[in-house]
Amino acid sequence: MKLHRFLYRNLAPWLVLALSVNSAIAGTPGPCSDTTGTWCGSGGVCTIKVSEATGTTTVDNPAVEVKSDTRIEWSTASGSFTVTFRAPHPFPNTPSGKFYGAPGHNSGDKATIAHTSPPVCYQYSVEHCNGSGVCATIDPKVIVTNVRDGH
Repeated sequence: MKLHRFLYRNLAPWLVLALSVNSAIAGTPGPCSDTTGTWCGSGGVCTIKVSEATGTTTVDNPAVEVKSDTRIEWSTASGSFTVTFRAPHPFPNTPSGKFYGAPGHNSGDKATIAHTSPPVCYQYSVEHCNGSGVCATIDPKVIVTNVRDGH
């Protein structure tokens, strides 16, 4: 019984702290303090190019701003990638919030938020792996607005 009390007293606070920190860094959406993103999605599709060079993953626009109901697609010219959003995310047709792609195989979905919402920011993670098995990650953001007719 003493071991049980020791674990409860000493480890429980650390477990609560770890869960709190993980939820804080989980990329949950919230109001955007900085809405300076590159407008993307004329024609209804926003394509974000993913690449990797010397162990560093890059995206061509680290912060994109899209209107609700814009399809966001990630693409790459080499290697493969995984894009991961944590819940909640703006992709109702992709419950997992994960997108996988390779050259010639873009991956994405329509980003949708309620029309009454203010602009919302979603942080996501991109892992790109080159053909040699070297992988690297980056954490860009998507700003989704409820504006549906013009910028």
